[in-house]
Parts: sequence; structure tokens; C-alpha cells
Amino acid sequence: MKKSLMVVGAFLLGMLVFLMMTNMGYHPFYFFPLAEFATKYVLPWVGLYWLIRLTKALERGRQAT
Repeated sequence: MKKSLMVVGAFLLGMLVFLMMTNMGYHPFYFFPLAEFATKYVLPWVGLYWLIRLTKALERGRQAT
């Protein structure tokens, strides 16, 4: 029940942001290129950062034994 309430809340929040942007004169679909940029260029660097952290943690764990 709690999870479905969170999904409904996220949907309502998204609709509220969409309507507010439309009323302020912005077209919300202008932000799709920003999402494309983030998935092409930003997320791989974030993944690489966490992969390096995982490697360091595993090496530290191996040195302790």
C-alpha cells in the first residue's frame, strides 16, 4: 500500500510540474535533449566513479586477509 501511494504521489508531482511549466510559458518537452545529454555523457562517468570505488573497496578487503 505504501509503495502504491508513493507511485501515485510521484505521478501527481510530475503532473503538477508539467502544468506549472506549461502555464509559465515553457514547453516541458524542451528538456528531453537535456535527458539525452545526461544519459550519453554524464551517467557513464558516474558509473565509472562507482566502479572505481568498488574496485578500491575490494582491494582493501583483499589486503586485510
